[in-house]
Amino acid sequence: MNATELTVHNMNRSFAQVKKVIEGLSDFDSRVNEHTFSAGETLEHLTECYVAFDASCKGEEHQWGTYAAPDKSPDGLISAYEAGHAKSLEIVNGSEDENVLKHAADYIYLHESYHIGQLCTLRLTLDPEWNFYSIYE
Repeated sequence: MNATELTVHNMNRSFAQVKKVIEGLSDFDSRVNEHTFSAGETLEHLTECYVAFDASCKGEEHQWGTYAAPDKSPDGLISAYEAGHAKSLEIVNGSEDENVLKHAADYIYLHESYHIGQLCTLRLTLDPEWNFYSIYE
């Protein structure tokens, strides 16, 4: 396995875990407390990370907080997140540039892992019977 293949693997694993933790979630607006994101805000933020990744790969600087999801419904947020993931995979798969791979780690899979823990806490707060081990399936 080369570095690009490992990066793609890590991107796909963190993406799958985000998708798994929101699977069946009906409440995209509640928060654990006033200091945390809702599931909807998390998806919008993670989509912005894909936008920032794309900009960084072009040598541009992203202005954080400028991204707004065009459709803030749960389906719209999920769709935008999926599209961002697909576009980012295309960038990584089409590059041997080590900076692209480093940016993928920083902007995508390491960052998503941080938010996966938060999403799991939110999910367990809303649904204490939810199986948190399911993100590893």
